[in-house]
Amino acid sequence: LKRRVERERERLGDDDEAVGAASLRLGIVLLDQEDLDGAEEHLEEAMRIARPICGEWSWEMALAKSCLAEVYAKQGRLDDALKMEKQVLRVRRRVHGDEHDRVAGGLNS
Repeated sequence: LKRRVERERERLGDDDEAVGAASLRLGIVLLDQEDLDGAEEHLEEAMRIARPICGEWSWEMALAKSCLAEVYAKQGRLDDALKMEKQVLRVRRRVHGDEHDRVAGGLNS
């Protein structure tokens, strides 16, 4: 995946949506592998790219922020993790409404 991100970046440029999507996938894989610094780097890159393309209230931003909150929690940065989870919950409420399962799940975590 790292090579794919680099290839996409070379082919399409630093700010292309495909680079952001590949960075998001790589960030998730690195989080699963406990490479927290690498995950943080790629998730932040995915958010930087997605913000102007998809918007702050998009599913892509919510997913990246949720994963980044998990990174922060595992790093012991609990205040940052809580702040990020609150942002994710606001997106889920706006997108799905208060009665949706994803909102309820966010309130329980």
